Amino acid sequence: MLYRERVAPSLWMYLIGALAIPAVIAVFIPINIYVGIILGVAIFAGYCASLYGGSPTIQVDERMLRVGSARVPLN
Repeated sequence: MLYRERVAPSLWMYLIGALAIPAVIAVFIPINIYVGIILGVAIFAGYCASLYGGSPTIQVDERMLRVGSARVPLN
């Protein structure tokens, strides 16, 4: 393999996902604020993991260019 890179999401995607934390806390304040904080952080962590895990990779070797599931021969 000559080259491999993961195309990570931009910082804005993570900042938008961080808005889930105060939203979950606001929903759970009447029940228990600590549960809201824990769930908000857990939801944000899952969101970040799915963003990074679902981002495509670019791979180049001697014969093939791969981007995500697409493949282009380099003949």
